[in-house]
Amino acid sequence: MRNIAVMPNIYRDNDLSATKDIVDILIGYGKKIFMEDKFKGHSSLSRYREISYANIDEILEHSELLVVLGGDGTILNIADKASRYDIPILGINFGNLGFLSQAEKGDNTVFEKLFSGKYSIRQNMMLSVKIKSESGFRESFTALNDVVIRGEYSRMINLELAVNGTRVSSYPADGIIVATATGSTAYSLSAGGPIVHPDIDAMVITPICPHTLSERCMVIPSESTVKIGVASPKRLVDAVVTIDGQKAHVLNDGEYVEVEKLNRRIKLVNLFDRNFFGILKEKL
Repeated sequence: MRNIAVMPNIYRDNDLSATKDIVDILIGYGKKIFMEDKFKGHSSLSRYREISYANIDEILEHSELLVVLGGDGTILNIADKASRYDIPILGINFGNLGFLSQAEKGDNTVFEKLFSGKYSIRQNMMLSVKIKSESGFRESFTALNDVVIRGEYSRMINLELAVNGTRVSSYPADGIIVATATGSTAYSLSAGGPIVHPDIDAMVITPICPHTLSERCMVIPSESTVKIGVASPKRLVDAVVTIDGQKAHVLNDGEYVEVEKLNRRIKLVNLFDRNFFGILKEKL
């Protein structure tokens, strides 16, 4: 791989000093670097002729690897576009947990391992999320970690769940999480859901603070179609849909959420000396 896109999170590396260090390493390996236009002219990068600047789509179209400098949220934010261009992501954690990353800030040995071929590419499942009604669908999204349907202002709401057209249950709860295996170590885990190895294609359905003793988390096949809507009679509280913790949308009357396996995957670099169980031990 010669063409490499570098995506820093300006809030995690506000002076781009850590980004500059990584640019120096990549130049040392003879790589051509692509970055977004918004970083052009930044004082830390102004002297580099090896950097080409363009919009995000042009960057991903011409690159063979995307190096993301930030936390898991930075990777989640670019996951949809990266999957569309079929470009693998190497995450360097500048945030807190960093489950999706392969190295911590300052650990630049990651590039020695990468360019000596000591890595594999993990292809993780993503979710297709649609807000629909009987007359059609309003919006569609993709999620790498999860989709959450919950009551506005954290009020309890009664949500109805169906899988493959069969009604499963009504949940009086704060909400419901539908997560991938990748997202099983995120919000779902905090809500009492199981840890699922990311190589497993599955959906994890986790109720959030259910007001019942009988409802528990479920793990279902990835080929399932999940439908979640507000159960009748509707209470005076709106249902809010959140995608990967970043986009919130209010369900209108008569609307529901449909979740299915996405027909493309996200590619994540996996270094040979990093494995899922080691990351669990380190992060949790």
